[in-house]
Amino acid sequence: MDPQLFEELFPDDEEAVDGDDTAMTIPVATHARLTDERDTGTFWHSQGIVLVKRGQFREALESFERALGIDPNRAESWYYRGNALRKVGRLADAVVSYEQAIALDPAAYLAWNCYGVALHQLKRYTEAVTAFDRALVIRAAFYAAWNNRGSALLALERYEEALASYERALTLRPTFYQAWNNKGNVLRKLNQPLEAIAAYEQALTLQPTLYETWNNQGTVLAHLEQHEAALVAFEQAVLHCESYFLGWYNIGRVLIKLQRWNEAIAALEKAATLDANVFGVWFHLGNLRLRLEQHTAALAHFERALQLNPNSVEAMNSRELARHLATR
Repeated sequence: MDPQLFEELFPDDEEAVDGDDTAMTIPVATHARLTDERDTGTFWHSQGIVLVKRGQFREALESFERALGIDPNRAESWYYRGNALRKVGRLADAVVSYEQAIALDPAAYLAWNCYGVALHQLKRYTEAVTAFDRALVIRAAFYAAWNNRGSALLALERYEEALASYERALTLRPTFYQAWNNKGNVLRKLNQPLEAIAAYEQALTLQPTLYETWNNQGTVLAHLEQHEAALVAFEQAVLHCESYFLGWYNIGRVLIKLQRWNEAIAALEKAATLDANVFGVWFHLGNLRLRLEQHTAALAHFERALQLNPNSVEAMNSRELARHLATR
């Protein structure tokens, strides 16, 4: 199982730009004003924003629907409606909402950016790049859009362009740790492992709790056969997120390389409690039990592995060996 890459798109305006640098005006409503305007689009729009900030996205969506029922030409309500739709997983509807926002306000770079994010999440990467480009035509210093553009280009395997995009984001904001992580990912694709490690280290200096970045760093170190250093990185990943399946799985794999069999079993068993449907976990466990001459347990592990991947010749052969040894 290949390690996952950590690709944070950073779509939301409150995260992506400074508070005094927003492209859309958010109405500030006092209690008295809300009372006076309870049946206006401004009231429902304002309520929706409050609910978004509380993480109540379904309720926020209802408020934006009410706002747009009163004033369908309010671009920022279409924009925030798109954000709420994206948060509840309705990506296709979010795309339509963002399209309404930018039709009404073509200069709304935040809407272009979030439109690109939704397209990216729908795997419509070429269209996403176009949307990010439109955001950057309007605001060339929008570092989040440069990062997001890089992620879409990475998905398109346009690695050199992706790297340039991440570097532009970092020129604009050197403390943008997500872009440092993503730069590391594209450097891996460009077969520049030492440079990738340096980028991950920069991300972790800025934000030491990025467990996916620790995992990414460990993966590069493991590929360089620096197994002890890789183990340290993977252990940091699960230290910061104990329920991180991939971290435990990779700990198990690197402990196998270090011939620390019992510790590898413990790590893989922990991984199995987090996700019992990964072929590699059971296959590695079976091989470890075979090595320790625990043939019955090995047989059970290979049986489970074959339930998940019935066509694995390696698992079939290992199962037959375990069965033979268990019945001797």
